[in-house]
Amino acid sequence: MLVCLAVCQNAVAITTTYCEVNLTPREIIKKVAVNNNFKQVNFLLKLAEFESGFRPKIDKLDTNNRYSVGLFQFQHATFKSLCVDKYGLEEDIYSATIQTQCVIEIYNDMGYEFVSGYGGWYNSCNKINN
Repeated sequence: MLVCLAVCQNAVAITTTYCEVNLTPREIIKKVAVNNNFKQVNFLLKLAEFESGFRPKIDKLDTNNRYSVGLFQFQHATFKSLCVDKYGLEEDIYSATIQTQCVIEIYNDMGYEFVSGYGGWYNSCNKINN
């Protein structure tokens, strides 16, 4: 994993995520999958395509009146409880790297059945399977 020097809002921060400005979301997904020895790369690519159209900075209002954000369309509470609190990932919901890592963690921890049924990606997984 690369260590990047990020300049955000006139502040300098060091991050261990990929230098996302230099990579496309597809490239980030592939790199994170390879680094985690995750073989379901095509699943991740299709899921990101259906969820956000590969747009990591997108916000969408869901039918439950809450916003889903980012590449894999996490809601803030879900991202905080799973990605940050449970899996110890950085609290950057718009990071394509972090969101990809979190989907892999959820998949490995709870299985495809959870991801496709209860994990919030039911509709996208139905599209992938058809």
